[in-house]
Amino acid sequence: LPTPPLINAALVAPSSGRDAVLARQVRTPLLRTTDGGRAWRRVHEPGRAVGYSWIVFSTRRVGVAVVQVHDSALADAVWRTTDGGAIWHSVSLR
Repeated sequence: LPTPPLINAALVAPSSGRDAVLARQVRTPLLRTTDGGRAWRRVHEPGRAVGYSWIVFSTRRVGVAVVQVHDSALADAVWRTTDGGAIWHSVSLR
């Protein structure tokens, strides 16, 4: 899967054979491909992320990300998508 330049902590989360979400880390936005990596586009995020601990898809459309949104925490938010990673929503942790 061709990607933009990456660092060692980058995460690639495939949702199908052609679709994937990429977290390049270091305060960069999530990117998504729907054409096997030819083009990567920004996705809608519910806030600004400092980093990403984990991203996984349970189906082609539904995925979850554990996200760091504060410098002082390792992971302090959960985001969820139901459209293959195009739009992410914050999940309340109560």
